[in-house]
Amino acid sequence: MLSFYVQGFVWGLVLIGFTLSCANEPVAREVLPESPKPGPEKADQSKKTDRETDQDQSDNSDTGLVDTQDYYDDQTVFMVDGDPDGRDWDITSFSLPEGYYWRSNLSEPVIASKQAERGGTLTMSMKKMPETLRLFGPDVGNKDSSYLDIMRSNFMFTLLEVHPNTREYIPSLATHWAMADYGDKVFFRLNPKATWSDGVPITPEDFEFAHTFINSEYVQDEIKYEKWMNVKKIEKVANNVIVVELTAAYTPVRSLLFSNIFPVPQHFHELTEDWAERHQFRAPPLPGPYKLSDEYQYMVEFHPNTPMYGLAFERLDEWWGDDLQYYKNTFNFDQIHLLTVDQEIVGQKKELPIEFREIYHIFNTRKLDFMAVSPHVPESVNTLISREPLSVQRGYVHKYLVSVDPIQLGSGIWLNTRSPVFSDQKVREAFLYGLDMEQVIETLGVAPFVKRAGLTNGYTNYDHPTVVARSKDHRKVTALMLSAGYTLENGYWQKDGKMISINILNPLNTQVHSFDLIARSAATSGFNLQFVSVDLSEFADYDGVIIDITSYSQQVPLLYHRFLHSFWLDNDSSDNKLNFSQLRDRELDRLIDQYQLTAMGAEKESLSHQIIQKVHDLAIFMPWAYESKKYYYAASYIAFPKVPGTRMGLEPIRYGWFDQAAYDEYKFNTFWLRGTNPKMLIDGTFDE
Repeated sequence: MLSFYVQGFVWGLVLIGFTLSCANEPVAREVLPESPKPGPEKADQSKKTDRETDQDQSDNSDTGLVDTQDYYDDQTVFMVDGDPDGRDWDITSFSLPEGYYWRSNLSEPVIASKQAERGGTLTMSMKKMPETLRLFGPDVGNKDSSYLDIMRSNFMFTLLEVHPNTREYIPSLATHWAMADYGDKVFFRLNPKATWSDGVPITPEDFEFAHTFINSEYVQDEIKYEKWMNVKKIEKVANNVIVVELTAAYTPVRSLLFSNIFPVPQHFHELTEDWAERHQFRAPPLPGPYKLSDEYQYMVEFHPNTPMYGLAFERLDEWWGDDLQYYKNTFNFDQIHLLTVDQEIVGQKKELPIEFREIYHIFNTRKLDFMAVSPHVPESVNTLISREPLSVQRGYVHKYLVSVDPIQLGSGIWLNTRSPVFSDQKVREAFLYGLDMEQVIETLGVAPFVKRAGLTNGYTNYDHPTVVARSKDHRKVTALMLSAGYTLENGYWQKDGKMISINILNPLNTQVHSFDLIARSAATSGFNLQFVSVDLSEFADYDGVIIDITSYSQQVPLLYHRFLHSFWLDNDSSDNKLNFSQLRDRELDRLIDQYQLTAMGAEKESLSHQIIQKVHDLAIFMPWAYESKKYYYAASYIAFPKVPGTRMGLEPIRYGWFDQAAYDEYKFNTFWLRGTNPKMLIDGTFDE
């Protein structure tokens, strides 16, 4: 399936829970004021960039908004007076410990447009109906779960959010936060207006319960290992203040990353042995502005006698975030529909791969309002896309181009240093010299991809300035393998009469075209390479594993410890969810430990370079390419802000809206088969 060919090289190879929502692993600048002062931080307008100043005068920057700081006074002794929305908050006082002070961030540019209108329906595609409506526990990590991705990305809010362009923390369920220069506690002031989608208030007890829930033997979710492993305790210290205690003391960047957790509705869950079964098809209330419709499963006719099913989400009439600075004019659709694309439905474009053909044809028959387009596919599809479908030529559909700025750490093949094959560093080096990524990119015709150089990408000064990923070199392969005691027989390397065979774990659970090309490239260098599709938990039993992790919200690399430190092998090797190379290197451990304890700056950058260089020298990792552009089709009546895209791409659920006037024109022109104002390509790229 060509769609899988496309996705295989998009390196959506696997996302193992490092959503690190993960769409949602923001990082604040690790810079503290010279002299800590009591009270919330005020936005320093004098520090705005030229773009921010311009944006204040644009259609995106209406600020007739509720300043979250207005809920509070400006004292370190924190008082909440009265009962802002009929809830029993009482009058509560709380004094921060010495060295802590409240801060917030209301100085980031507003993305949403003040011209956005509430109403209408947005219909998008998903591969299949979810196997469960639970967001945690067994089966929720199914790779085809568009439901889970959308719910976690848009509606399962955490204490803080990250601004998609500046990558700075901004208020969400918490209006303020307090941390020390180096400490194991972070305090959060909760927004007193926040409620669950069923109308029940979100309380400190919901955050306390979240810790119990995630660590429950009945839940058993992988997010426990990735998002909550550094959380020791969550405690209510006032009616609207919680403290998240971490397992160790960290610098502010890491403290916020680890403490920025989500609540779990205590009133909805009863943790018993049959919890998973009882909640299998019970959609939990969430802090976001949508809930599953009472008739959540709906059906449309695509062809006669060919129904397609989907999920229907309803917008809350009144949402606690509607008047807040970063949420005003967002989440504008009254309905969000996710429509399944049944594998048995065959579109009319036979030259297209079946999966792409299905979505493409459904879109052109006006069953979908929005879809992503893959420009990095073989020439036959590129040629068709370059001609543009009739719907685009007539102006019924607009095509958007958004250049994205991916931040990645660890996306590629990790070689298992404990395997019989790759325990020898010479063989690891030879194997990496035997792969020709440039040829793979050229064969697939994927111009929007850029080959990555090392372990990290997009971290500016933290990326190594000179490390370059190994390129194919037959002479080096031969020299290294011969020195390791191997001989080349019948085109493949052998030792003691046994041909070398390399099995790489591919948790994507499919053999896509790009992997076949990689295997062929390895074969020309004498390596018999196979990709095996089994559960990721078995990675330690294979010679390597493919990992794809993209986080758009980090300013500094934060995963060195998780990927590389011996801690994971020393403490519980039987439950090792990380350290994919199974590496024990005490010098690397020392560098990582020092890196974690060092504040942002030149010393931390130097340590990052040393870690990347060490990984390169040890030959335990082969980086892949990254996607630099994204293309989208959107119906002409789906409107976006003046600058449509962010560093994340195009986000219709959050920032788009239904333009009724454009829809009326669309209906008139499609009825009479008339064209109108075609927009063949809209550059929606965010420009700093």
